[in-house]
Amino acid sequence: VAFYEGDALITRRRRIWENYASLYRHVFASLPFDVLYFISGKSPLQTLALWRLPKLVRLMDAPALSKRCEDILQESGVRVNKNVVRLGRLVGAVVVTAHLFGSAFYALASLQSDACARYASNDADVYCRTW
Repeated sequence: VAFYEGDALITRRRRIWENYASLYRHVFASLPFDVLYFISGKSPLQTLALWRLPKLVRLMDAPALSKRCEDILQESGVRVNKNVVRLGRLVGAVVVTAHLFGSAFYALASLQSDACARYASNDADVYCRTW
């Protein structure tokens, strides 16, 4: 299946694969895994977040999206300083990384508190030590 890139018809297999490979990631990220949470019915609410993890596959397209936005701005005649673009990418990467680490810390803390609650409920004389 060839495609057009500007006015040129691309027929090389490698370029075709590179153009359409992201389609499989998008299909995987679009599948409604959240429905499995509601079917199981007895899992905690944090499990719902785990069923939404495949949507993180879309983060792999973030650099291409940034480049596409920069190209569109250049085509429309808007001049953007390269340092501003680099700084924006850096800030975006820091924000995403901070969010991921914060989410992981929250998940670990809630798992630990759930384990303490179950442990303490089995033996009334034992209390759970927190770190």
